[in-house]
Amino acid sequence: MASAPKTSGGPYYPLNGEWSGVYTTQVIVQQPKGYDNGTVYGSLGVKLAGTIVSADNGISTTSTTTNETGFYS
Repeated sequence: MASAPKTSGGPYYPLNGEWSGVYTTQVIVQQPKGYDNGTVYGSLGVKLAGTIVSADNGISTTSTTTNETGFYS
């Protein structure tokens, strides 16, 4: 939504004419605890190079790709 420039400390005045309140919130970011590593194998026991491995902790997602021996960290 487009709006006019914010005034010093006051609320925004959107182009639709409705004022919005000024809100603040505190966000606490915690350092990740732990790591994971391993080797990816195919169904015949062959190590799989170039496989994308992803992890999702509910807050963020990270991914990596296995190396030529199927290892990831």
